[in-house]
Amino acid sequence: MILKEVLETFSNYEGKFAGIIGSSTPITTLSPHRRNLILIGPEGDFTPEEKEAISRAGFKGFSLGGIILRVETAALVAAACLLQKAWATSGAS
Repeated sequence: MILKEVLETFSNYEGKFAGIIGSSTPITTLSPHRRNLILIGPEGDFTPEEKEAISRAGFKGFSLGGIILRVETAALVAAACLLQKAWATSGAS
């Protein structure tokens, strides 16, 4: 699926997040929703045009910190952060 199709297919998701190199928003400050979509860019980040389309589609950019991770690792870390936050705020024990 190309980015345009992803943005259209999942436009009704409440939680839309994108890992953007250089973003000043730590992922730990984001609030997950019932349905979440996390975009992780390719090595070297999204292109400026892709970043603009992602922003127009209502995604919130986030950072995983100063370390740049491989795509597959960044996806797992981002999902784990949002899942942990969802669990912590749900009152689960």
